Amino acid sequence: DFGTKKLWDVLEYLEKEGVLHYVKKKWYWMSEAYPTEEISLRSASVDNFVIIDTTDQQEQVIGEMDKASVPTLIYEGAIYLHEGEQYAIHKLDYLFLPR
Repeated sequence: DFGTKKLWDVLEYLEKEGVLHYVKKKWYWMSEAYPTEEISLRSASVDNFVIIDTTDQQEQVIGEMDKASVPTLIYEGAIYLHEGEQYAIHKLDYLFLPR
C-alpha cells in the first residue's frame, strides 16, 4: 500500500540517501546513477529472450525481448526488424530462459 504517508516516508528516505532533493514542492533526481541504467525501459521483466544473429556462424546479440511478447513477435518463422535490417527467426531456445 503506497498511501500518502508511506509515499512521503519513501521520498524522505531517498532524500536522506542523496537520491532525491525537495525544493519548492518539487522532487529532483540527484543521484549520479540513473534508473534506466539498471533496467530496460522496454520491459521490467528479468525473463527476457536475447535475439542473436547467427549469420556466417557468428553469434552477435542484436536485441532483447520480454517473455510475454515472444509468442506474438519472435516465434519461429517470424521476421525480426533491427536497425532497418530483416532477420528470420529460425530457432527459439527455451532452455536458457531463467525460470
